[in-house]
Amino acid sequence: MGSLPLSHLFFNMGEPTVISIIMYIIIILYVPDRPKDIHQVRVPVKNEKTSSGLSLELYPILHPHEILSYLWNDVGIEVSEAEIAEYWRHCHRHGQPWVITSPATEKHIPIGLHGDAARLWSQEKFEKVIAIHLNICHFRPRSVRFSRWCVFSCPAHKVFKNRTLNAVWKRIVWSLEAAFQGLHPTARPGGKPLQGREQRCAGQPLSRSGAKWALTELRGDWEWHVTCWRPTASWQSNKICFRCPAEAKSNQVGNLDWNHGDDCTWESEEFGLNGFISRRLRDNNLCA
Repeated sequence: MGSLPLSHLFFNMGEPTVISIIMYIIIILYVPDRPKDIHQVRVPVKNEKTSSGLSLELYPILHPHEILSYLWNDVGIEVSEAEIAEYWRHCHRHGQPWVITSPATEKHIPIGLHGDAARLWSQEKFEKVIAIHLNICHFRPRSVRFSRWCVFSCPAHKVFKNRTLNAVWKRIVWSLEAAFQGLHPTARPGGKPLQGREQRCAGQPLSRSGAKWALTELRGDWEWHVTCWRPTASWQSNKICFRCPAEAKSNQVGNLDWNHGDDCTWESEEFGLNGFISRRLRDNNLCA
């Protein structure tokens, strides 16, 4: 087992299911000669024993660019170049805001990230675990579980506001930038030097075919997005929508969420990116 890349072990895993997360935890904790492409990321987590209420801990993580490199070079995944090109043309034809400013070309292969939580039975109690999975948008095998790869998981009760996931996103963004360029990174996040195998591969193509990838989907349920971004709007607050000014209670009748009449104002005030950042995100700890 120790000689196989972890991406091979998770090739049959699906969305954050109980089985996939249990296997991930078993491999990390109990396999002494674990795969060499498992990395670690230091993240802030809840710790009631400290005065600050948090501490730094190491958690295992897989780098998306290494998973993609393995899938293309070793597994031999193929996607239709014509479908990829049509995907980008379709987005441009319909004026998708995110694609208009994207530097991606028609040859960049769309990939996605999916975040969710699952309940596990551990130590005679149920424990909730969050996980992030990678997928290739145009790779659709007969069973969905063959197209999802676990990148990171962590006990939900350890998550400290959005600080825990911010540290994870920082590492994932660095890896996705390498995937976008189609090259192995030449430095670690923050310009830190590479070591070992990463250093030997620095600057080399990720795949023999010269493939490049672009993140086009960031998926998750409402609970997941609240955990990630901590918007000031949620189903538990008066401001119930993160994309418009709708409210459960308001002195402005036009902003009431149940109002769909002629005097409704919230339906015509959907936020763009700038509006979402300025009106629905908190002012502190936005970034890692």
